[in-house]
Amino acid sequence: MNYLYYSLLLFIFITTHITGQQITVLNYSTGEPVENVAIYNRNRTKSTLTNQKGIADITIFNEDDSLYFQHTSYNNVTLTKKQIRQNNYRLALKKRNILIEDIVISFNKLGEDKNEIPHMVDVITSEKVKSNTAQNSADILLSTGNISIQKSQGGGGSPIIRGFEANKILLVIDGVRMNNAIYRSGHLQNSITIDKNILDRTEVIYGPNSTIYGSDALGGTVHYYTRDPSLAGEEKKIPFQANMSTQLSTANKAKVFHFDFNTGTRKFGSLTSITLSDFGNIRMGKTKAPFLDDDYGKNFHWIKY
Repeated sequence: MNYLYYSLLLFIFITTHITGQQITVLNYSTGEPVENVAIYNRNRTKSTLTNQKGIADITIFNEDDSLYFQHTSYNNVTLTKKQIRQNNYRLALKKRNILIEDIVISFNKLGEDKNEIPHMVDVITSEKVKSNTAQNSADILLSTGNISIQKSQGGGGSPIIRGFEANKILLVIDGVRMNNAIYRSGHLQNSITIDKNILDRTEVIYGPNSTIYGSDALGGTVHYYTRDPSLAGEEKKIPFQANMSTQLSTANKAKVFHFDFNTGTRKFGSLTSITLSDFGNIRMGKTKAPFLDDDYGKNFHWIKY
């Protein structure tokens, strides 16, 4: 009889000890169990996961182990077994705030997340344009790393996408076409007529997109979006903002001056942008390749229109 009594006590002690080392991981805000929380020691030689009820058995870990709790959606936590016992084998994890740049584009003529589009698309934001030293709206396309620009002169720029250019690339500004298949098949400089300082963003859509934008997009589509004017807020004060910038370049003696101002009421807004640019001839550098002739690349005739 005594043997059965002591055996029962031993069984209860062992069962209590085992179940007492099961930790429950919960959401700090909602109190709901958190599944698939990885629990491991410092050397990562032992590990376990929480089940659907947020419970995990931590008896495999030593008493002096520091336990690391990791989940992709929650902040990481490190506790010792002593601290876990003090918390009654319960742990509340706080949600992790993941800051991802939100890029909304209009590939299908509606706002969409870039990651949800099954096509190659590049987006050049206004912040990228401000930090870029491009002299016109054609040069800013170089920042994508996927577009080359043909330049007949310092202020020119004809985009080349996947070997196509001119009437095989569709240029669009705020949904309005700038060219079509009737245009010349050679270099087309229409993109330089847009003021790069007034752009909100530029979307480059690669490949044939005729099903979305119509014809003439065999190589791709370059869609320029201009900025919207700011309106007055609840304080009913008429906003007035002005910006001015200048750009100088010694390589082609370029001088670019920009000025824009914005004003408006709660229902009406006006944004005006003025840019003046002057480009000189592109000069050759003084250092030449040793295997080229002395006259290679020199221009002996000048024609002024």
